[in-house]
Amino acid sequence: MRYLGVDEAGKGPVIGSMFVAGVLSSEKDLYKIGRLLTAQKSKIYKYTDSKRLNQKRRELLYGYIKKMAKIRVLEVTAKDIDEKRTIMTMNDIMVNSHASLIKKFSSEDDEMIIYLDAADVNEERFGSNVKKLLRPQKSEISDYKDVKIIAEHKADEKYPLVAAASIVAKIARERSINELKSMYGDFGSGYPSDNKTIKFLQHYYRENEEFPEFVRNSWKTCERIKRK
Repeated sequence: MRYLGVDEAGKGPVIGSMFVAGVLSSEKDLYKIGRLLTAQKSKIYKYTDSKRLNQKRRELLYGYIKKMAKIRVLEVTAKDIDEKRTIMTMNDIMVNSHASLIKKFSSEDDEMIIYLDAADVNEERFGSNVKKLLRPQKSEISDYKDVKIIAEHKADEKYPLVAAASIVAKIARERSINELKSMYGDFGSGYPSDNKTIKFLQHYYRENEEFPEFVRNSWKTCERIKRK
């Protein structure tokens, strides 16, 4: 039996890619990761909330996780998101991205339990839709014959591998954002609610009459800036 936790970082920003991460482990290492990430000082969260950690602490935990488990990361670029949104909803993109990430793990055992941080108001629907994409099409052979999927909101607070996947996904996004900032300057967090991000987008659009390739043009934020 193997265990896989999946989470994402960067679903909502107008700037940058979204990253979906998976952490796969044996039962033995599952408990080790759980002990590593237990939030000792928190009365609210069972596992360390990656949002409350600074980048240095996340990088440290990321190093330990890499030694204990197999990790995979799927990058969905701003361009990918814009193109996909012409034919599907953001919820559909999340389902497809989670399924694609899971397929990055070659299956050696017949049984696997997968924990997902549900990216849908309906937890059961999200898990069911992801599982459908893991089923083989005609003439295909699937590695995922006996898979159990548990999809829940705030799964990173309940399941250690999802907490670990949350850290891995955030590290991937932070590194990507820092690389962009080294080339384009400080544009803030990249979220529509960040005034620094909006000012960067307004200035860039005025100067170039277009947004850089790492910006999600399909976001309403960009439409408003274009209209102004």
